[in-house]
Amino acid sequence: MENHKVKVMQFPQKLGDRAGDLLLQCGETVPESGIYEAIHNRHNPESEGTHVVALRGESVQPCKSCGDRIRLRLLYAAPHISEDGDFCS
Repeated sequence: MENHKVKVMQFPQKLGDRAGDLLLQCGETVPESGIYEAIHNRHNPESEGTHVVALRGESVQPCKSCGDRIRLRLLYAAPHISEDGDFCS
């Protein structure tokens, strides 16, 4: 029987106090893949608290309603499968 090493990752990683430290504006490059809270320019109060997945290296895209005034706040660091060497060829 073959012995395989298993990589254990805590997923997702809650950032706690560090969560508010990473606030991105439209056009900025995402430095860390994860789940972000989209903060809109109050055009639609119901849209507050929406979550988006952003990947490292992508740029923050404008909102269809509030344009470049959207911001993203990192809630959970969550590496994308493409960032895991075990899944890259």
